Amino acid sequence: MICTYLRDPTTRRILLEIVKGIKCFDDADALVKALKNGDLVVIGGDIERNEMIKLIDEFKSRGAKVIAVTTFGQEFDQAKLIGAGADIVFTKPFSPKLLAEKIRELKR
Repeated sequence: MICTYLRDPTTRRILLEIVKGIKCFDDADALVKALKNGDLVVIGGDIERNEMIKLIDEFKSRGAKVIAVTTFGQEFDQAKLIGAGADIVFTKPFSPKLLAEKIRELKR
């Protein structure tokens, strides 16, 4: 399953247009409960960095792969998200085509 927890409607719309079969969640707790080993989560939008780190840790503990989409463009911030367990970090603005490609790669 490919899931999203995105507080940014534009990023969510882009994902829904470029990748089929995505399940969107508005509630992080519901997403955590639905996750199965090997699922892929795309997280981001207006989520505060420390909250995102906490959620990445929770998703990874459930065996999920994580792509973080962030407005925090500093290398330090990206390193923190990778250090927290994100498999890939995209910084806005990002290439929708590249994001779709990375999603397909991680779902293999």
